[in-house]
Amino acid sequence: MFICNFFKIVLFRVRLRDQRIHPYSPNKLILKTQIPDCLNCPNTSCLIQQCTSEGKTLAGKRKINYLIPKDQHVFREGSLVLGAYFVFKGKIKVVSSNLHNKEQTVRLAGDGHILGHMTLDKECYPIGAVAMEDTKVCFLDNQTFFQLINENHGFAYKVIRFYSKELRKSELRNRSFSQMSTFEKIIFAFLYLCSTFFPNEEKCVEIDFPRAEIAAIAGTNSEQVSRGITSLKEKGFFESEGQKIIIRDVDALKKLLIPYLSWEILE
Repeated sequence: MFICNFFKIVLFRVRLRDQRIHPYSPNKLILKTQIPDCLNCPNTSCLIQQCTSEGKTLAGKRKINYLIPKDQHVFREGSLVLGAYFVFKGKIKVVSSNLHNKEQTVRLAGDGHILGHMTLDKECYPIGAVAMEDTKVCFLDNQTFFQLINENHGFAYKVIRFYSKELRKSELRNRSFSQMSTFEKIIFAFLYLCSTFFPNEEKCVEIDFPRAEIAAIAGTNSEQVSRGITSLKEKGFFESEGQKIIIRDVDALKKLLIPYLSWEILE
């Protein structure tokens, strides 16, 4: 049994490094791409930047860079856990399937975020991750990830803080969602998209995602989202150009969720 499992891991690594096929999407060709070395990475929000120079050098040597096409999986629910992913540039949704096999978005990840970190001590992922646009990610295998934690106290501290923050946000969102109306959940979905993908924009933001994507975040359906958008347009919060939604004042929209925002659900 041990020898069998050992060869399974070896085969996965051969496919990962030599055949350029992503192990969690065996039927899809995931392209290797060029991303700057960790020592010279412009993405200062990446947790690897908390490592020492030696740690960054190690990560740079061992990381594998991928370009994940839009709507393709970074990893799938139930797939084998081989390591963690760091988002260099792009937008990703973390999804979970319910009893009716319908996907719901449980988290969003943008530049500098880490994926797959919640299950590094498990065999399989309980969730999946899908690119919302063409996205560049860096993959570190489990051995390298844990070596960086053991040898870089700054990195280990930031990873712990990231775990803690994600857990707190998840608990607070579950608490607030249980008390929100459908209309408020739709507002939250737009604000969550803004805070994750446009964190420095306080006024005008353009959201260009299908209604179904927004519905998956709000835990509702596309029809309800369309009705919510129409209502917010009538109130002067939104403008639209086809599928694109233009939020003229993000701060003004936040005021509609003041009781919940005090719980830091968007922090």
